[in-house]
Amino acid sequence: MSITNLDLHLRKLTKKEKQYKSGLNPNFNNISYIINKNGKKIYKFNYLQFDDFLIKKNDRFTSVPIHIHNCIEINYMYSGSCTQTINDYEFTFKKGQFTFIDTKTPHSIGYTNEDDILISLLINKEYLNNSFFSRFDKNNLITQFFFNAINNENNDLNYIVFDTQNNKRIRLFLVEFLLEYFNPSSNNHEIESQLLILIILDLTNSIEEYVSLSSMNKTNSIIISALKYMQSNFTDCTLQSTSEYIHINPCYLSRLLKKHLNLTYKELIIQLRMKHAFKLIRNTNFTIEQIAFDCGYHNLTFFYKKFYELYNKYPKDIRNKK
Repeated sequence: MSITNLDLHLRKLTKKEKQYKSGLNPNFNNISYIINKNGKKIYKFNYLQFDDFLIKKNDRFTSVPIHIHNCIEINYMYSGSCTQTINDYEFTFKKGQFTFIDTKTPHSIGYTNEDDILISLLINKEYLNNSFFSRFDKNNLITQFFFNAINNENNDLNYIVFDTQNNKRIRLFLVEFLLEYFNPSSNNHEIESQLLILIILDLTNSIEEYVSLSSMNKTNSIIISALKYMQSNFTDCTLQSTSEYIHINPCYLSRLLKKHLNLTYKELIIQLRMKHAFKLIRNTNFTIEQIAFDCGYHNLTFFYKKFYELYNKYPKDIRNKK
């Protein structure tokens, strides 16, 4: 299947879409639901009883009522736009954007016209844990926060909107994934799995660049903003300077970071500095003293102590393995 044929396949009206276009409404009578505290009916769309993941094209010429999934959902606006409401946050979902929606998160989709093609990747959470979480960038505090959140049912970071309209690479990965899914080869599951990993890796590794802060609640927006600042200024930033940058109380920021990342502000900065030092030790010929200074340390003894606490090795042990 070529990219042109894939596009034609996605735009071709299905039997259901023809019915909806003629005025027929979808029937949800056989789908179970719950009633939330506000008296709203929330449908339970359950997928992936036996599969790791599946692709679903949203039916056009209708809307999708508020519902929850038993799996993680990644939406991609392939063409056009639509209105989405997630946890009562309503926004226009535009071509090229992604949304990441955690399990049990109420959301709905507004009416879509012929050009409004929404692709949903539904992923078993256990599969995502087993196949992916070990691969994410542990050097990125924002990525750490993201994965801590989606593995904690009590956390309120249960969806993220990614402004990836100008990310050509991730669209390439998505198109290749769709080509393999709709025209499978002999090794299709392995190829699809690897492409899915590339899609999620590209999203998570670029969270700080593409995440839409306006889509987040105040707490998560504060945390992401603070982590961005810390990652860019870890050699000389302080709790006070970070708090002033995002205009909040230092004690409040300290409590938020401890609660959501299980580390104090000071511990997070040390982690950032040591991981930067590790890269320099492995990839440059700078002296250890130069590296310590570059990471914001003037006391070599303290630098060695903290490095050993994190890696259980001294800098010279890392360098000798180059």
